Amino acid sequence: MTRAVTLESDSDELRRALEFLRRHELRGSERALAKELNERMGGGGGDDDEADEADDDDERGQRMAKGVSARLAGDADESEDESEDEGESSASWQPSLLRRLQSVSVNGGAMAAMVPKEEAEEKARTHVRSVSAILPYDLLENASSYEEVLEDWRRKAETACEYVDEEDEGFDRYYVPRHEVRRHLVDTFVVDDCGGEEAGGECVDGHVQFSPDMKANAEQTTSAEKKTRVLDRGESFTFGDVPAVDADDGLETPIPQGWVDSERDAASNAFEAFHLKVFHQGKKTGFQDSKDFIVKHGDVVANRYKIIEGIGRAAFSKTVRAHDLQTNTPVCLKIVSNNKDHVDQGLDEIKLLRLINAKDPNDTHGLLRMFDFFYFKEHLFIVSELLRANLYEFQKYNAETAETPYFTLSRVRCIAKQVLESLTFLHSLDLIHCDLKPENILMKSYADCSVKLIDFGSSCFTTDTLTSYAQSRAYRAPEVIIGAKYSQKIDVWSLGCILAELYSGRMLFRNSSVPSLLARMVSIRGPFDTKLLARGTQSHKYFTKQGFLHEIEEMSGTMSILRPKRTCLKTRLGAKDDVFIDFLEKLLVVDPEARLSASEALQHPWLS
Repeated sequence: MTRAVTLESDSDELRRALEFLRRHELRGSERALAKELNERMGGGGGDDDEADEADDDDERGQRMAKGVSARLAGDADESEDESEDEGESSASWQPSLLRRLQSVSVNGGAMAAMVPKEEAEEKARTHVRSVSAILPYDLLENASSYEEVLEDWRRKAETACEYVDEEDEGFDRYYVPRHEVRRHLVDTFVVDDCGGEEAGGECVDGHVQFSPDMKANAEQTTSAEKKTRVLDRGESFTFGDVPAVDADDGLETPIPQGWVDSERDAASNAFEAFHLKVFHQGKKTGFQDSKDFIVKHGDVVANRYKIIEGIGRAAFSKTVRAHDLQTNTPVCLKIVSNNKDHVDQGLDEIKLLRLINAKDPNDTHGLLRMFDFFYFKEHLFIVSELLRANLYEFQKYNAETAETPYFTLSRVRCIAKQVLESLTFLHSLDLIHCDLKPENILMKSYADCSVKLIDFGSSCFTTDTLTSYAQSRAYRAPEVIIGAKYSQKIDVWSLGCILAELYSGRMLFRNSSVPSLLARMVSIRGPFDTKLLARGTQSHKYFTKQGFLHEIEEMSGTMSILRPKRTCLKTRLGAKDDVFIDFLEKLLVVDPEARLSASEALQHPWLS
């Protein structure tokens, strides 16, 4: 039976409610609440009439609040008599008053205690309650290490999965009132220096260094300028602050800015060149009527490649099947969009494919072969070998048309081994693919289940300076999302996501936003280590001071807290092979330092 709330026992809560409303200048709510309290407590029309005659809304609200406060502080006996005489009336206004108090979250714990049990259970089912009443995760108490926390998470997940069904988002959502949002946010987390071995202030452990903001860029530029021997060329030609040093062959002086020291810096600053053929018509300029290249069946490109049919379209390019009239073989034409950034990315891909093909002359490492490249009608073309469908398209087609799935566990193992061998070779060249996903792994032979890696437009060297954007979102490694320094192991994470998707037929980290992606990662792989979050320059965008994952609605400014549900890889995939699950778990370790490299993953017992 619901307990009647007496005026005496709840006077402090009511007074705090009025103070809260007045402090946040919610005059409309304050007047409505004060008016209701006056009416319910028999205040009559004296104060109300006097307040109605006032011109200033704020002053009227304050007078009404003072009238209520005086009644709340009155004689307790008189209050008890009032409640006895009007017990039925008191019960009638109680729910309305409590709903008003809860709607502004004055005191989450106290309000929850005042709610009837049935109403509290209903609110728990709808997940609309004060954030102070929940924890980010149910973690092991008195854990001495991060590894113990993960082991406890996995053990409990295997015995009791919290997902309702396959379509479950993987987290519960709680809402934070707009006036409480700011106290949960942080401007930035503490960012440590390079986590690996250092030499001269630079990482030498294969991590990509990047500058996510202007301040970091400025600091990096200033540091680099101090190390460079340059002349200060302002209005007058004067030497810079760098002092001359004694060299073995005499006195060495600084060199002008932009000049190369051939003896000491030639190896690191040497430039290479490749020739780009440009096809054009005589007595005509190169300008076209449209920036989009119109593909027509039977057209001949560059006097050599006859277009047969379209293959697909991506964000930066489209591909068509063509016939090489010179060699009488089918080829694939990649037509890069007429946009400077896209063309620059295409030129990078040409440079990397030239390097990869030169290092793999016998085509034994499962990487795309490039035959030709040129510029035609304001578009960059890359000619490569013609392969079959990508893994995403083929799996979708197989699910819709075949009675039995093509990607059995043995075929998933075959693909895993081939891709890891390709990544091992690619990583040996100090390269990172940076965009490994099912669409970028193409079938070479369905019968042999042989595949090849394509699309190196986003690839980079480990020595490059990059922004924090890399990889497609569903296959993006945790360290990339939070803005930490990343290495070649981000490709290994992407491969783990791909293999899980091939086996189950469902995307492992299904998401609608970056916070929901992180929440699903936590639910399946366990909580993030605080040391990893501290290394991320973007961690504050997704985690609160208390360790909550949060998402903010830009239009309204409201915050929702995402509380991950507990589950595990074995449950999500429905796999019975423990060795296979162990293999995937080692590829999908949240901490990149503990994650296997491509060469280490090849030695796992599941692949042998």
